[in-house]
Amino acid sequence: MLDLDAQKHADDLNRAREKSLTNLEEVIVLSRGTIEEYFPKTVILEILNDEFNADPRIVANDLPDELVGAKLLSEISRLMFEHKCGKGIDYFKRILGLKGIKMMIRDGHPIDDELKSVVEKVAKIATRT
Repeated sequence: MLDLDAQKHADDLNRAREKSLTNLEEVIVLSRGTIEEYFPKTVILEILNDEFNADPRIVANDLPDELVGAKLLSEISRLMFEHKCGKGIDYFKRILGLKGIKMMIRDGHPIDDELKSVVEKVAKIATRT
């Protein structure tokens, strides 16, 4: 799964999938800017604080609601650096994808249809024998 700005990488992966990356099932490109835009700020903050042990804790005012796309990603990266948490933005994205939807379900947040579709595709692939 790739952010919208990675369409060129998706094209490259799809070409390689036919020849050398035959175990790659599907390349999914999100229709919005970045995966972070699909999650409420409360989930992002919880991952930074509780999963990555931000020190000091990051508060809601540290991550303004109006940030989207590259600006949101840049701010998360800055906060991770300043609060000494996480192992880089790529790792953050993986953890957000793995745990963020569970947190959204737990907290009663609606899940975007596009994310539901991705989860269903992954579940289908993972349950094949």
